[in-house]
Amino acid sequence: MVYADRKEGVFKAVFNDHSPQGTGWCDHVCAYACPKSNEWQAWLDKDGVKMTQEDFAQFIEQNLVDIVDPSSAHMLEISRELVARKSANFSSSIRLSNGSHQFSYDEDIKGSTKSGNLEVPETFKIGIPVFLNGEGYGINARLRYRIKEQSLQMWYELIRPHDVYEDAFNEIHASITEATGMELVNAEC
Repeated sequence: MVYADRKEGVFKAVFNDHSPQGTGWCDHVCAYACPKSNEWQAWLDKDGVKMTQEDFAQFIEQNLVDIVDPSSAHMLEISRELVARKSANFSSSIRLSNGSHQFSYDEDIKGSTKSGNLEVPETFKIGIPVFLNGEGYGINARLRYRIKEQSLQMWYELIRPHDVYEDAFNEIHASITEATGMELVNAEC
């Protein structure tokens, strides 16, 4: 019997499992823990982590080969050259006859590059394998930036990485099913 644990990414074969012929000892086991690729781990580890502009630019530079769209050169330039400006408008009014107050506060953050001619995309796409030596998958990410205490923070948020992981796991699941001719049991190992 072969068991598949999606959460942990582990396949476990039990050679002397219980069968219609009798009860097995279940002690002859072989397990394969699908190793995650270095690229997957790098992008997942920094997913949603706010970084200084310098740290973000270094991360992008170290992982340029993974960026598919827009071009890696475009993303590197954005990470190095992004200039964000914050403007705020505040207004207040009071009606003396009845004492009612009305407040309005609008804040706007605009981002551009120093040269001003590079568009800052809302999303970008990376192409990486989930598992070591596996197929590459396209994953979309949202580019985020904020002005916090006079400095620029930048980060990205991967869009539905769990769906990509599930698809990669299903590919391995199908390969094992085809190679063994057995139906795999989906269960925690």
